[in-house]
Amino acid sequence: RGITSIVVTDLVGSWTVPITADHLTVLNQTAADTYKQLAAIQVGQIHVLGNPAMDRALHFRGQDPAIFRRQHFPEALADKKFILFDEQDLYWHQDQKFITLTQAERRHYLDNIANACEQLDYVLLLRPHPSRAPDFYEDWIRTCHPRHTFMASGYELYPLLNASDAVLSGFSTLLLDAAYMHKPIIMLKHHVDGSLLGFERMGFA
Repeated sequence: RGITSIVVTDLVGSWTVPITADHLTVLNQTAADTYKQLAAIQVGQIHVLGNPAMDRALHFRGQDPAIFRRQHFPEALADKKFILFDEQDLYWHQDQKFITLTQAERRHYLDNIANACEQLDYVLLLRPHPSRAPDFYEDWIRTCHPRHTFMASGYELYPLLNASDAVLSGFSTLLLDAAYMHKPIIMLKHHVDGSLLGFERMGFA
């Protein structure tokens, strides 16, 4: 109470801490519509400011995807379908909490995705979460899936998205970047309430 303006950078309106202010600024209309319905959010006006990063994704024009693929993934055939998997550090559990997978669970999880790509004759680009050490993934690729799977960490995001035919992830905001770049997205449904964390309300899932 007594606060003039508050800025919330949550993309889908999941912030539920009580707010009392004259003005609330949010990134998009989906968040604004959600906060208008929450009793805990007591504000005079809600303003949608947008997100410059999303504007860049919408208007990004990179080099020809085949050229990028040949330059950075020469072992893969550039004419195959490339699927970018944005791997996460934490996963939403049915007990309504975030969990970290064990290495065995993570390996099993990755095997299922890689096997599906191999059956479809797709190339899998693996982009681990920045907090995860790359050694585990490099060893997994080398010993289990060396022909169809390649590490994609260390690349600038938008050229990598531009070179991909589709993007796979859980609830990463990278899916929004992909959608703005007109890339098909595949969302792994970890969230048990069926809401897909607001992505379906935004028209992306």
